[in-house]
Amino acid sequence: MNAPADTLPETPVAVFPPESRGRFAALFSRSGILPASPESSPAVAVIDGASPQASLALRLLAASENSCASSPLILAVAPCADDAQRFINDGADDFILDGFSEDELFLRVRALHERGLKRLHFRQLSQCQKSLLELTERCASSLRAAPVLSGLTDSLCEQLSLKSCVLVLVDEAQKSAQVAASSGSSAVNGMPVSLDGCPEIREALASGRAVPVSSAADLPLADDVPEDIHGAAVIPIAVQGRSFGVLLLRAKRGSFTDDELDFALSLARAAAIALRNIRIIEGLRDEAASIQDRLQQMSRYEEFFRYSSDGIVLLDGSGVIVSINPAGEDILELTPKSAVGTPLISLVTPAFQELTYEMLLSARNGQSFSNIDIEVNLSGGGTATLWACCAAIQGSGLTFLSFRDITAARADERSLRKSSEFMEKLIDTSVDAVAAVSAAGKIILFNKSAARTLDRPEGLRDLSTEDVFGDETATRIRGLFALNPRPGEAACTIRPVRTEVLTRSGERVPILLTAALVHEGEKPFAAVIIFSDLREKARLEEELNRAEEQLAEAQRQALVAELAGTAAHQLNQPLTCVLGYTDLLLKRLPEDDSSRPFAERIRQEGERMADLVRKIGRLAVYETTQYVGTSRIIDLDRASTGKAPRFNEPVISDEPAADEGS
Repeated sequence: MNAPADTLPETPVAVFPPESRGRFAALFSRSGILPASPESSPAVAVIDGASPQASLALRLLAASENSCASSPLILAVAPCADDAQRFINDGADDFILDGFSEDELFLRVRALHERGLKRLHFRQLSQCQKSLLELTERCASSLRAAPVLSGLTDSLCEQLSLKSCVLVLVDEAQKSAQVAASSGSSAVNGMPVSLDGCPEIREALASGRAVPVSSAADLPLADDVPEDIHGAAVIPIAVQGRSFGVLLLRAKRGSFTDDELDFALSLARAAAIALRNIRIIEGLRDEAASIQDRLQQMSRYEEFFRYSSDGIVLLDGSGVIVSINPAGEDILELTPKSAVGTPLISLVTPAFQELTYEMLLSARNGQSFSNIDIEVNLSGGGTATLWACCAAIQGSGLTFLSFRDITAARADERSLRKSSEFMEKLIDTSVDAVAAVSAAGKIILFNKSAARTLDRPEGLRDLSTEDVFGDETATRIRGLFALNPRPGEAACTIRPVRTEVLTRSGERVPILLTAALVHEGEKPFAAVIIFSDLREKARLEEELNRAEEQLAEAQRQALVAELAGTAAHQLNQPLTCVLGYTDLLLKRLPEDDSSRPFAERIRQEGERMADLVRKIGRLAVYETTQYVGTSRIIDLDRASTGKAPRFNEPVISDEPAADEGS
């Protein structure tokens, strides 16, 4: 097979010794191999084994391979197998026997070229690793940022053959940036860099990956960039998601390879670790200086702590007492010797230990606790209640605890609370409604009876006196405050008075109200109003009146019935006599006697009177009918039937009123 002429244009091959160059010229031309002079750093060297100078040339090339990384690989053309073995022992990388074909020569040269590229790659990788190790050691051993950053830019320029390398640091918010180091020149150090003008920098900071740039002029600080600079890239300086800045790389060649970008990224990460450690150390230095300053400031207040009436204790990170002032010793009944080294939690009663743990833990986390009650056991027996405040002293690892003894105060408070709860229950369970009104006319206190009376289960708070008691009563209550009487004066009270209150639905409820001012010192601050719901009392009074009326009616009817029976009994005998004698008289008088009509009229009226007596005898209810004028008489017809109208219904008789002469 004849190889094409442009198959290996980038693989220059030189012939040694030079006198044998003519022997291989035509063969190289047919095989597509690019001939080169020995001085042009060829990739492959062909040793003519038939030349007497072959062994010397081979030894010289093998020696240069050990001293120069760019020395060519050696292909020995051996006349026989023994010569081939000798050439291999002397340092040849491969051999080919005389009588070879053009295809075989082409394949051997290409294989050596690829082998050379791999060897060069491994040597470059080894050199990069060595440079990375040196930079890492320099980063680990240095406590200043300037040497680390300068070494990073110089190392990158050397390893990647860069024209320039600029290191730009950004703030944590990534809003501003400035040049921290530059290869070759420090004139640009400290110059600000605009992040908005280069999206590649933003991309590298956000992604944490190397970003190639199409044109070196697109990067910042491009004013002095020569026209022959073409390759450019942005390398982020980041570790564990935190970005410190970027590296701006520029080179004369084309775009960077992936291996070069990976190498630059590795160096940048090493620098990022160094920057992080340096900043941590600087922060520790600042913190130590701050602690020293605070200790000096605290020493000024040592006398204050000593003579403070409050107990003051300093605790270490595990809650052990490291210092206590005299007031604290007296409160806890401890001596300095017994106090120091004692865990605070061992002094606290079991019921308050969980709260104490929470307080100390929160203080170590930067939070403060104030106005906390803690109960402690005293060395002399008994317990004490402490009113404590706790906070951490920043940067010292100590916790500051101040306290005072409030045992007696808490006992008084519990007693007052019990009394207050008793009074509240007493008021709340009272049958009478109770409400307290402020000087501004707002209801500030009420019991259940008041809410129930006014049909307001949600309560009366923030209602005004006008909303509940109406304008008239509200004016009287406000008048108590306007008079501003002293405690005990008669003007402090409103004596029992009947009035009305308004329910939520607008119903007017009759009440009996009393009020009195409550003073704070000499000044009244509230009016206590006690009122009773009179609806039930009014209902009972109405029922009593109705019962009394019904009793009076029953008595009246009984009296009428008794009177009617007596009258009927007493009238019946003389009436019987009158009727009997009238009948005898009518029997004796002739029909034409002029006195007979009078006797008959007497008979008719007697019969009428007998009918009235019978009606009187049957009286069951008290019924009246209108008589002359406004007078009323008993209606015998209706009263004798027992059909009575409803109570107090006016009775109008159907019969005409009797005239005065009847």
